[in-house]
Amino acid sequence: MLKHPLKPFPFSDRLKSIETQTNPLTLKKEKLIRKGITILDLTISNPTQSSFKYLDQNLLEAFQNHANLTYEPDPLGLLKARQEIINYYANKGVPLKPDQIILTANTSEAYTFIFKLLMNSGDELLAPAPSYPLLDDLAHFNDVAIKRYELQAQNDWRIDLDNMNALATNRTRGMLFIHPNNPTGNYFHSSERQNLADWLTQKNLALIVDEVFLDFGLEPSYRKNTFADFKDVLTFTLSGISKVLGLPQMKLSWIVVNGPEPLLMNALDKLSIISDTYLSVSTPAQNAFHDWMKCVDTIQDEIRFRVSQNYARLVKEISGAKITVHTWQGGWVIPIRLPDTLDDEGWALALLESGQVLTHPGYFYNFADGVYLVVSLLVPEKIFAEGLVRIIKIVNAVSCTSQAYNA
Repeated sequence: MLKHPLKPFPFSDRLKSIETQTNPLTLKKEKLIRKGITILDLTISNPTQSSFKYLDQNLLEAFQNHANLTYEPDPLGLLKARQEIINYYANKGVPLKPDQIILTANTSEAYTFIFKLLMNSGDELLAPAPSYPLLDDLAHFNDVAIKRYELQAQNDWRIDLDNMNALATNRTRGMLFIHPNNPTGNYFHSSERQNLADWLTQKNLALIVDEVFLDFGLEPSYRKNTFADFKDVLTFTLSGISKVLGLPQMKLSWIVVNGPEPLLMNALDKLSIISDTYLSVSTPAQNAFHDWMKCVDTIQDEIRFRVSQNYARLVKEISGAKITVHTWQGGWVIPIRLPDTLDDEGWALALLESGQVLTHPGYFYNFADGVYLVVSLLVPEKIFAEGLVRIIKIVNAVSCTSQAYNA
């Protein structure tokens, strides 16, 4: 028995605006699963759940290292792990120094470190729409305001500096883009780098570039198009083995910092203090990194083959169907545009109910115009092919029914 009545606890206001209700799509999926109905999940973007052969027991042998029993923390991360990252960028033609690299447990933590470095409570970050939904929560928990600049499908999802210019205020501290963007798959055009540099310099803004999907471009030239060597403004390039090695469970990511001196050194000194406060990257993962990177080509080739095969099938099968795919250059997921017969959630629910196919509605990714669903290209090819057949069949049937009704 409590001696006193239990009073409401004043939890942080940061949680008040976070949506806690289960969305209709998840409720529908759970209902079907309870009925024993098999669902073709075209949203799986976790490589460890995608039946890849590279996920072999041999990867665990890298943990059999006596050095794992010794803890010698470094605020930036173990030097030998950072040297692997230097080698990774050297293969892209970018020379780096060890003290330009800071290790984190994941890119979410990397964002957190950068937000703490650049922004006071209420400061703003310009970020793309559509894009990855987790960013909103990360910014919110760090008291950062996100202002969305729109990527236009009809312009190959390019960045519009005029649009960003209208959004920037005296509270804006930085600009973010995902390279290639998730889910639209567009890389930043190299020809536009100077215009971007001039605009950022004029506004005195830092640049954050999330390159976790950089190595998964359709064309080899895309995979070397990194911003790790961008020195015109203070630049933070993010990546990690979650995507580079398809090992999200191993928890090792990084920030590459570049920019003009002495601003670069000042930023690195401050980031070192932030990182030293957390020291979150495990010693075993850092020690294993060298051995894992020996497999990088094998791992990436297998993932790229799956992605390219599914992408080719998608392009082929939708020919003549009422589905559109815009310019797409790389990544693990892709948006498909559907007729406006239904909205994006309506289509996702219809596909789940009638075809037992799970997709993500576009509003998950902040699509502003058009009706989009987002599907993963990591899905095993047979499952992807069957899911695509069902999607096309249902879309055509619903569209024909709507046309007959309207007539």
